[in-house]
Amino acid sequence: MEATLSRHVLDGRITLTVVIRDVSESRRFEQELEAHNRKLAASESRLRLALEGGRMGTWEWNLQNNELVGDGAMRHLWGLSEQGPLNVDDAFAKVHPDDLPELRRVLDRAIAKDGEFAREFRVLDREESSRWVAGQGAVLWGRAGEAETMVGVTFDVSERRELEEQRRLLAAELNHRMKNMMALVQSVVSLTSRGTSSVDAYKQALQGRLGAIAKSLNLTQGGESRTTLLDQILRELEPFRNADGTNVVLEGPPISFDAKMGLSVGLVLHELATNAAKYGALSVSTGVVEVKWGIEQGDGSRLLTLEWRESGGPPVSPPTHRGFGSTLIETSLTRSLRGTVKFDYLPRGLLCRIMVPLDAAEN
Repeated sequence: MEATLSRHVLDGRITLTVVIRDVSESRRFEQELEAHNRKLAASESRLRLALEGGRMGTWEWNLQNNELVGDGAMRHLWGLSEQGPLNVDDAFAKVHPDDLPELRRVLDRAIAKDGEFAREFRVLDREESSRWVAGQGAVLWGRAGEAETMVGVTFDVSERRELEEQRRLLAAELNHRMKNMMALVQSVVSLTSRGTSSVDAYKQALQGRLGAIAKSLNLTQGGESRTTLLDQILRELEPFRNADGTNVVLEGPPISFDAKMGLSVGLVLHELATNAAKYGALSVSTGVVEVKWGIEQGDGSRLLTLEWRESGGPPVSPPTHRGFGSTLIETSLTRSLRGTVKFDYLPRGLLCRIMVPLDAAEN
């Protein structure tokens, strides 16, 4: 109950008026409102923690005037200004040009039909480098059934996309290397049969060459902690050397690698040796592979140079398309060793020149 007392003077007489009201219902409403506000605050706190934990940014797009409201996380993720009004065109300007047409199509369809959209695309941050983000949103409709607003979230998926790309490349590389390994074994079997006169001699020579291939596989799988450039080359070319070793010529100073650098170099040499065995100088008995390496002075740094030269093999012509092997060689050199590679398809045979900064390759 609530009582209100008021004092009045009438005709010289003092009158007191007391008003008593039942406020039970009002107090109940106030208590319910307070409880509701507490729950709402707790819900907002949980939502904020979830958004922060998921590195999500929220946004609201006014479809009537194209005004865009985004929180700090969304602005940071998109490389937008931290303060001031935004227009949806400001956000579209940050989308990678290759992804913008499809994003617009998905948004238009959501506004016209579906009411919801979900899409992964790239945005350009303030340093103009791209990152992958996922956007999800829903349309809020007006009383007349028109699309008034779209609300949604955006979050960074660059790490997942990078892992997916790594898995895809790993699967492609594994498939490619297995095919190359089978071709390599077939080539070794064929070459060994040409230079032996008996079954026992053939068996002994074949076992030795297949053993050399197995040693090379141990290296590329990280089975050894250290190796030298000469060891790398010998491991890859040993299966193809003839009895007197005249078809493989090696020349260069000793240079050592750790396991990580050895893996990249091993991949490159494996591809060169495999291609030579399949199509080049090592595919015929008259072919010769010369490998020479050394150290040169570059712009402020020393460079490891390696030259792979083939001769005496089948006629050579530039490839009509870029194969996975060439891509793997360039990727191994540029990404892991910060090096360069150049292929020259000369009439007498392939010439491959490789340059790697010495601080990336030498121990």
